[in-house]
Amino acid sequence: MGSAPQLHFVLIPLMGQGHLIPMIDMARLLAQRGVIVTIITTPVNATRFQATIDRTVDSGLPIQLVQLRFPSVEQPLEHFIENLQSPPSCMISDKYLTFTAQVAQDISDHEKFFMPGLPNQIEFTWAQLPSPFNPGSLVSPDMKKNRDRIREGELGAYGVVINSFEELEREYVERYRKAKGEKVWCIGPVVVHLCEEDKFGVLVKREDVKKAIEKVMDKGRDGQERRERARELQKMAKMAMERGGSSYTNLTLLIEDIMQQAARNQEAKTLETVSSLNLNS
Repeated sequence: MGSAPQLHFVLIPLMGQGHLIPMIDMARLLAQRGVIVTIITTPVNATRFQATIDRTVDSGLPIQLVQLRFPSVEQPLEHFIENLQSPPSCMISDKYLTFTAQVAQDISDHEKFFMPGLPNQIEFTWAQLPSPFNPGSLVSPDMKKNRDRIREGELGAYGVVINSFEELEREYVERYRKAKGEKVWCIGPVVVHLCEEDKFGVLVKREDVKKAIEKVMDKGRDGQERRERARELQKMAKMAMERGGSSYTNLTLLIEDIMQQAARNQEAKTLETVSSLNLNS
C-alpha cells in the first residue's frame, strides 16, 4: 500500500486578537499531528502579533506565515493557493471572511482526482463532471427533483440498453454487467443520420468544433494516429452491427430475454386465473 498523502491546511483568520490567537493555536495543534499548516494574514495583522507568530514558526513545526495585502485579498489569495507547491487539502477561515468560500469552491472545481474502480486511470476535475455528479453545479429545486427521479428510474430498471459496442469499451461493459446483474446490452452504434427526419438542435460551441476539426486534420503524427484510430473504430463498429457481431447478438439476446420475461408473466397470469376459477367453483 502507498503512503498516506501529506495533508496541508490553510488557515485564514480575521483581524483581531480574539480571532487570530485561537487560529494560531489551532495551527499549532494541527502541526503537532504532522499536518503542514499555512497561516494567511495581512502585513498589519502580522506586525501586531509578530511575537506570537514568530514563536510558532520558530518552534520547528511545519507552519509558515504568508502576508497578503488588503483591500484586494481575494484575488491574491486565489492566485497564491493555486500556485502552492503543496496544494491545500483543507481551508479553514473565519466565518466573517465570506469571500474565502468562493475561492475554495473555485479551486476545488479545478482540482484533479482519479475515478476509483475503473479499469484505466482516468483523471477528472469536478468542473468537468456533468451536473448530476457535480456538487457545485447550480440546479433549481425542480431540476434536482427531476434528476433524482431519473436516478431512481435507472436504479429500478430491469436492465440497460447502451448505444455502443462491446469492442470499444469491453472492460467497462463487463463491470457494468456485474453491477446491474448481467442485464446490460450494447446494441450500437445507432447512427444519427437514420433519424434525420427528426432534427433537434444540439448546443455545441464553435470553438469546440474548430478544435476537434484541427485535431483530426492535423498533418503531424498525432493527427495521423487519430485518423488511423478513427478508421479502426469505424471498421469495428460495422462488424459489431453485422450478423454475428457483438451488437447484433446483443440485440438478439435482448429480444429473447424480454420474450422469456413476457412468457413468464403470461404464465403467472394464467395460473392466477385458474386459481381464481378453482376458488369460485
